[in-house]
Amino acid sequence: ETTNMSAVLHLGVNPIVWSNDDIPELGGDTSLETCLADASAIGFHGVELGHKFPTEPRALRAVLAPHRLQLIGGWHTGRVLERGVEEELKALGPHLDLLRAAGSKGVASLWLCAALTLLRTVLVYAECSGTVHSVRGAPLGARPTLGGGERAWASYCDRVSALACVVRERWGLTFTFHHHCGTIVQTAEEVDRLLAGTGDEVRLLLDTGHATLAGADAAALAARHARRVAHVHAKDCRPAVLCRARAADWPFLEGVVNGLFTVPGEPDGGAVDFPAVFAALHAGGFGVGNARWVVLEAEQDPGRAPPRAFADRGRAYLARTLAHAGFQVATPPPPPGECDVVN
Repeated sequence: ETTNMSAVLHLGVNPIVWSNDDIPELGGDTSLETCLADASAIGFHGVELGHKFPTEPRALRAVLAPHRLQLIGGWHTGRVLERGVEEELKALGPHLDLLRAAGSKGVASLWLCAALTLLRTVLVYAECSGTVHSVRGAPLGARPTLGGGERAWASYCDRVSALACVVRERWGLTFTFHHHCGTIVQTAEEVDRLLAGTGDEVRLLLDTGHATLAGADAAALAARHARRVAHVHAKDCRPAVLCRARAADWPFLEGVVNGLFTVPGEPDGGAVDFPAVFAALHAGGFGVGNARWVVLEAEQDPGRAPPRAFADRGRAYLARTLAHAGFQVATPPPPPGECDVVN
């Protein structure tokens, strides 16, 4: 953990480590309280939303506050390709209201005695029109693609840009686009086209696991687009399982069940070169001026991969590796009672 104040990163976690959103039987018996207590004890600063969280702002704040956890942001199943901008905003509005009310629109810090750094709540937006990632039995090779050539991409990018502008101007949130396997923005080329056709109002959520499964070099993707990256999902792939998944064109969820993903730093992982990814992000200015989140994530079977143990090791690995790359990694929050919470 370094003294370089120019690039401050906070470590968060996605509750999918404890309970899977698409496969309810994975972690279905794990309570939200267990997830939050574990995340806080490990030293994470915040969590993204999951399907077990309250959807009313006051109730959401109430479950997070005892654990001194900040709401980082949350996933939205986007369909602006199908719906158009106005219909998408109607569908998205309640989610944005929740993020704005329960998150931090420019709040300096969750706890008064922490270093003052600007952390904004993020919208995690994935284009899910026709997606196959959540369909059991649907191979990734059956995913939709955006036909129509340059004209279709220009039209789609215009919709995403318009949506992102409203999200920023009306709700004050950071719009991050999640490239995701099984969707129309899966490959490195598709990420490149999306960012080339949109402006700075559209930020990239760099997901190292999805990039790797899609055949991309996550470090090269980070190097090309570091200036546009505003959020990171840090997860690894197990190389042996990755080879099987690609060779057999597994459905995304079959990969999850069979242990395709794991947290960074595990001995049977290593498909993602995290030192290279973080070095590229640091060289590109990620985290300079505005603090950013790096979120630990791994869709795993908690019966095979005990969530607390894996999340603990993953956080320690991220802290070491980010610091080695030159980032300042914010220290964990103090125990409850030592500082007042900023509301």
